[in-house]
Amino acid sequence: MLCCGWAAVFGAVSMHTTGAVHLAAFLLAAWPPLVALLATLRPIDAKPHWIRMGTGVGLFLVAATVEAVLRFAGLVEPAEESVADLIYLSGYLLFASGVLSLVFRHGRDDIRAGLIDGVVMLLPAVVLLAEFVLHDPSQSDGATWPLRLLAACYPLLDVVLLAALVWLAATPTLTRAHLGLLATGMGLNLLANMAIAVEVMTPNEPMRRVVEGVLPLTWTLLAAGVATGAAVRYGRQRTNEVVHWGRVGVLGFGAILGPLTIVVAAMPPEPLEVIWISTAVVISSSWIVWRMMLLARFLGVTTNQLARARQELQVQATHDPLTGLLNRAVLDDVLGDLERPDARPAALLSIDLDHFKSVNDTYGHAAGDRVLACTADRLRSVVRPSDLVLRMGGDEFLVVMERITSPEANKLAARIVRAVEDPIDHGDQSLRIACSVGVAMVEGDPESAPAAGSVARADAAMYQAKRAGTGASGAVAQAPTPEKGHGHADTPHADPGSVIADDEHKRRPGNREVDSSR
Repeated sequence: MLCCGWAAVFGAVSMHTTGAVHLAAFLLAAWPPLVALLATLRPIDAKPHWIRMGTGVGLFLVAATVEAVLRFAGLVEPAEESVADLIYLSGYLLFASGVLSLVFRHGRDDIRAGLIDGVVMLLPAVVLLAEFVLHDPSQSDGATWPLRLLAACYPLLDVVLLAALVWLAATPTLTRAHLGLLATGMGLNLLANMAIAVEVMTPNEPMRRVVEGVLPLTWTLLAAGVATGAAVRYGRQRTNEVVHWGRVGVLGFGAILGPLTIVVAAMPPEPLEVIWISTAVVISSSWIVWRMMLLARFLGVTTNQLARARQELQVQATHDPLTGLLNRAVLDDVLGDLERPDARPAALLSIDLDHFKSVNDTYGHAAGDRVLACTADRLRSVVRPSDLVLRMGGDEFLVVMERITSPEANKLAARIVRAVEDPIDHGDQSLRIACSVGVAMVEGDPESAPAAGSVARADAAMYQAKRAGTGASGAVAQAPTPEKGHGHADTPHADPGSVIADDEHKRRPGNREVDSSR
């Protein structure tokens, strides 16, 4: 900031002075801040592209100094080409090579499409340059053909560099303050060179002094951007994105540049033939519209893919991969629904497979996975469509049933026991397993029976049923419903009530009821 302030103050002094004072103020505005900033670029520490960009800015300073001294000595006129122009163009080439190196370094994966966009975007400006150079020199107050070429080259080069910097500034891996300094400096440089090009054709000494007073600040901004960028140590990252703000920014810049070239070509005192420029604008605009449509289509496809991926991740986060059942990640949401003020009576069935570990130990984990998958399928087939079946982990399951009475829940638990006991084919083996079920009712009143406590009561009833079971056949136990106002006393150690099984389950050999009085 100090360097920019210095350049602005002495640049303002140079605008309002003439002769030796003007020359001294201009040199003071340019040399001290640029030398101070560019001196930080040591080849050992800085990357080559920052060195080239810094050298290019230094050549701008040298060229301006040579031109100012030659003009002060009366060796060249303001509207006359000189050796300073060759130094200027050399600086542009070095600066441009550094910017392109940044583009290749941080946008390599989509550089080809980006460069094609840039070339088509600049087509109107190139045609404008050709019209400007080939226009009849006799109408330009003695301006020579080389001078007209030089006057047209500077704005075009500025446009190319500014477009590249806009692209870089919007690249995800280069969102740094130094790119803002570079883009601001190149923007001011573009305006200054456009003013100089107009002044060459229609000499205007006050305008030239204003432009020359602004140029030191412009170069200081460029030098500050180079020095700041060289000091940043970021990894060698490249963006793989096809749609990013850099691409959109370049296309938007081209959409503005096209009409602007027509306006510039039609400006007096020497309006150019706009037919070819208009044709180039139509071609460029058509390309930009087509590219925007392609990017929008790609963005739509990408959005759909992201939506599907998000949905798949949601399914993976909430479902058990082996059985396809809901997992305990959704338990809090499910229990929250049971505690709504308008919730109807519900039941929780805690299910645990008996002696499941022996299946893994005897037949292997593949057999255990087969048992779990078949058990999940049988649970889904037994329960109602509105019921939820969760795998809590290992061989533990939970069934959540809303709008159900206690007798209906007990009958459903008995059917689950019978369904699980059916043989399971695994290769040439026939696996048999039993389960224990604990039933806990949820009355829809959080103060009477909080849902979280109901899970604990269902687990306690399930363990009571497991202790009463025979091992060969499962059992069902129901937990008592807590009295109103004592819901928080429910713990996993609560004594479960008696088993309630349907008559058919009672008649099956080996099935037992659990009596809470035992």
